[in-house]
Amino acid sequence: MKRSRRAAVLTAMLAASLSAAQAQSALPVPTPFSLTSPTPRSGVPGQLVTLTFRLEGQGRYDLSVESPPGWVPITPRAQLDLSGQTLFPVTFRIPAQAPAGQVPITVRAQQGGQDVMSAESNVTVQAKSLVGLSSPAKVEGAAGVFLKIPVDVVNLGNQTDTFDLALENVDSRPQLSARSVTLKAGERTTVQVSLILSGISPDYHYTTYVLATSRLDSAVLARTRSEIIFGAGTNRTGGGAANSGPSLLFKVRSEAEVAYQRSDQGDQVDWGYSVHASGSGQLSDSVEAAASSEVGGDQAAALPSTLSAQLELRSETWSAQVTGSSSGVSVAGSVQAGDWIIAPRAQYQALGAAKRYGAGVDVSGPVAGGKFSASASSQAVTLGEQSQRQDSFGARYAVTLSPALDLSVSASAQGTQSSLRRVAPPLPTDPPADASSPVPAAQPAPTGTPSSSYSFGAQAAQILTYRSGNVDLTETYSASLGGLHTFGVSGGLSSAAPLGLRAAATVQLTPKENWYGVSGLAFFDGGGSRSFGASIGGHYQFSSDLTRASQWQASGGVSSPTYRVKAASFGELSLAATLRAALSSDDNKPLATDRSLGLEVGLSTAALQLRASASAQQDYTNTQQQRDQLSLGLASSYRLGQNEFGAQVGAARVSLDGVPTTTYGGQVSWQRQWSAQLSSALDFSQSWQNNSEGSSARSSAGVSVEGQNVLTPGLSLRASYRLAYDSAKTGPSGSGQPLSQAARVGVSYDLAFAVATPAAVVQAFGGLSGSLVSGTLYRDDNLNGVRDPGEAALAGVTVQAGNQTSVTDAQGRYQLQVSGPQTLSFPSGLSAALEPFGAGDSRRLTGTAGSRETRDIGFAPVGNVDVLAYQDLNQNGVYDADEPGLPYASVRLVGPVTRTVQADSRGHARTTLPLGRYTAALDLTGIAGLSAAAPLQADVQVGAAGAGALQLGAVPFIPKPVLSYKNGAAAIFARLDSETARAGDEVRLDVQLQGADSLSVRAFGQDYPAALTDNRAEITLKVPQHAAPGVYDLVLTASGPSGQKTSSVRLILTPTATTPVGEVTGP
Repeated sequence: MKRSRRAAVLTAMLAASLSAAQAQSALPVPTPFSLTSPTPRSGVPGQLVTLTFRLEGQGRYDLSVESPPGWVPITPRAQLDLSGQTLFPVTFRIPAQAPAGQVPITVRAQQGGQDVMSAESNVTVQAKSLVGLSSPAKVEGAAGVFLKIPVDVVNLGNQTDTFDLALENVDSRPQLSARSVTLKAGERTTVQVSLILSGISPDYHYTTYVLATSRLDSAVLARTRSEIIFGAGTNRTGGGAANSGPSLLFKVRSEAEVAYQRSDQGDQVDWGYSVHASGSGQLSDSVEAAASSEVGGDQAAALPSTLSAQLELRSETWSAQVTGSSSGVSVAGSVQAGDWIIAPRAQYQALGAAKRYGAGVDVSGPVAGGKFSASASSQAVTLGEQSQRQDSFGARYAVTLSPALDLSVSASAQGTQSSLRRVAPPLPTDPPADASSPVPAAQPAPTGTPSSSYSFGAQAAQILTYRSGNVDLTETYSASLGGLHTFGVSGGLSSAAPLGLRAAATVQLTPKENWYGVSGLAFFDGGGSRSFGASIGGHYQFSSDLTRASQWQASGGVSSPTYRVKAASFGELSLAATLRAALSSDDNKPLATDRSLGLEVGLSTAALQLRASASAQQDYTNTQQQRDQLSLGLASSYRLGQNEFGAQVGAARVSLDGVPTTTYGGQVSWQRQWSAQLSSALDFSQSWQNNSEGSSARSSAGVSVEGQNVLTPGLSLRASYRLAYDSAKTGPSGSGQPLSQAARVGVSYDLAFAVATPAAVVQAFGGLSGSLVSGTLYRDDNLNGVRDPGEAALAGVTVQAGNQTSVTDAQGRYQLQVSGPQTLSFPSGLSAALEPFGAGDSRRLTGTAGSRETRDIGFAPVGNVDVLAYQDLNQNGVYDADEPGLPYASVRLVGPVTRTVQADSRGHARTTLPLGRYTAALDLTGIAGLSAAAPLQADVQVGAAGAGALQLGAVPFIPKPVLSYKNGAAAIFARLDSETARAGDEVRLDVQLQGADSLSVRAFGQDYPAALTDNRAEITLKVPQHAAPGVYDLVLTASGPSGQKTSSVRLILTPTATTPVGEVTGP
């Protein structure tokens, strides 16, 4: 019984346990927490990137983002109530100068203050090269004075880079203190542009252009320019007072030199002098003139033995030139009649006992949609009883048949008549103009018998050119009465970079034989210093006369990329090489082959330049001797401050039929600019020569000194001395005088002065037109636009309107005769602390004929204002050292005047303003992706000493996504690869969905398809070509089982116009 009870109890307990187990198994099992890292992302500095972490679990979790300094996420912390899966996007704007490489980003999850899990991903920062340049917009200089202009270079990229610096001026007068600089990211330095100009007129303007190019990316460059305004400086100026009408500028340069030489020919003294005078300016409002003359003499003729003069007059419809010298005179001119121009000319010249006469005329104008030009001339030469006349005529017509097809035809004819006697010496003559084949001269009659004959020649030519796309073709044909006919076709790829291809074929027919030729050239040019180049070409020409050898040539070349090597002592070294080779037939020896091979290697640093060369050549002389040549050379230069050192060494070996002659030597030099007025140079050279007759050596040393503006402006002195030794002049066969020496001393003086054109001359050449403008320049201290008692007049200021200038007198008065609409400007004589005050209309002139205009101009005292526009990345309202500038931001200053100035590539802006209180405001309308930050505007007091530096910040505007973590609700996460675009651009839209399985996008009035892969889509949007600048909303609609979600992304379209890098716009 007890056993049965126990069994019943056990059975009941077992049943209860099973029931409890079954009940427990019916409850939901908690989902374990997981935090999954996303795929790494990449981008360039300034770009937005998003890492989307995936979370799964149950309960409330605290999330935090850990990132390096400067990497500030939009959502650094979040608290999520999880019930299943959700997404946590982490969005950053890559810092402006974040270094290239991988940056770790960690998301850490906590629950109840305890770490639960963390996940890490990374953002790969792509390398970015960017450079900024800036220099003073305007600089005042003086002629003959050494000038240095600072140029700031800043590395705006995120990696260490070397920037090659170059001057883009067409002349070589300005010099850079460094040809390249190496800067770390964010680092800046200053280089100098040095310049000295002498012998220039007052108010001369000169602009320097500096270019910086990244060696890491040759497409990254920046430019800056500085305009130099030269005052009177050291130019000697005298004569007249202020010019109130047409004026003339005269210049006189006088030079004298004495030279002494002692050699094996004895002592010799030479001397000479010259005076060169020139004048230019306006004779009236409609006629300009230029004239020059020169006289000179030497020890052979103390009195002036050379005399020449030239005068040129120009107007809008005619011109005239007269040139005269001790040997003759010539006159020429042109007259415009509608669209036609007629230009006659005539000359007379005495050539010893011979006399030359000539006349001609040129005519050009439009005919049947093209341009027609013709020229006719006749020239005669007499010498005693001999005479010769030459006549010529030519015409050309060119017309465009279609946008791709041009045609030109031309013809010319020459005739020569001679009257000669055998007893006379040969007659000096010129070859017929434009003759493509010689014209046979008349054969003289027997001695003492005169003969007269007329020979005639004519030619015609036609050219047809076709250009379309990357291809151009040219066909030519020419013929002459002598029986010469030439056909040619050439063409190739004109714009298919980096490849190039040219080819040509020619056929020439003559009465005796025919010549046929073909040629071609193929080349590759990758562009930039980091790409190699190669070319190969050749030609082949043969005759129908089989007894004549064919002529041919083949050549090729290869140029290497520029390699960069960092050296501790010299900085960065640049290395490049070029190899050239050629084979050709020899003109002097049939069936022989000429060969040549050359190699050049260049090595450079900021201060050092090295160039090595080697070449070998084999050809034949006109006596069919084999000539072998081998040469080696090395040239170097080194610049240190105002010193420039140079060195050259070389060797050459020339063999004629195996008999060698060897020459080798070297030279060293030193040049120094001691001051703006004084410079010197030293050099020494040594050479040796060995041949079958023996050996010889030659040494030479020289020194020279030059001074400008010595004792008085305009006076220059120069002196040089050279000593040479030639061992070949020693020994039994020598002259016994191996030592020679030479010395030179020279002096020059420059004088310039301006005078008003005499009234009689003005009236003789058309008089004055337009209005008489007069007024006063004064200092407007209280900025009321009216001259008040005590406000000083401005004397010595140049006032200019068009080509008319005047200089204010002691009372600040000026007077100008102005023709047509003009604007008053003040190019010189004005203090940098003053600028015109008032509306620009007050300086505009009508120039109406017969009227009078009065313009009193006030000038306001000004001070400098410096502004820094920056990105306030940490949003603290204060500029921090690592925060980048806002390139080309606009800053508006409102006060006594209103002015808008644009920052440079670094975010710096500088301007001058009349003294007073201003409000400076940052204008963000032209810059997308930024919003206001304190202080967006600031008040500033501009005084005579300027104003303190202003700092105006802006916060990067990042659209904050609206996140929904409610389980099962549809959510959209969208981001554009760029917040701004221009008309015609393509932008990429990245979208990630949650709780939805379909997506539609509508932008610019049309729908775009969106294919989803793992709830993600990438859509490329094309901005319409004619879309206007403004703000556009891109509408996204997501649908799924839980419903529909609509969101929008903002795209800002900016204007297409940009400001060139390095330039600062302002007053």
